[in-house]
Amino acid sequence: MNHVDGRFPGTGGVEIHWQAWLPAEARAVVVIAHGAGEHSRRYEHVARRLVDAGYAVYALDHRGHGLSKAAGRSSTAWTG
Repeated sequence: MNHVDGRFPGTGGVEIHWQAWLPAEARAVVVIAHGAGEHSRRYEHVARRLVDAGYAVYALDHRGHGLSKAAGRSSTAWTG
């Protein structure tokens, strides 16, 4: 399993954090969208199980969640 992450610019210049868990060879792709008050890292255990079954998994931290910044704030790195 390979874990990668990065950032891309969202609207208003807000950086959006993403991450992916990748098998050697993917049979399909799953995209995880976390709920309110959560962040993508909370689903790492789910991603690992899916990778073990051959799926590539992508997730992002919505604006103001996890490692994505909220507009006008320097950081909102939540843990949980």
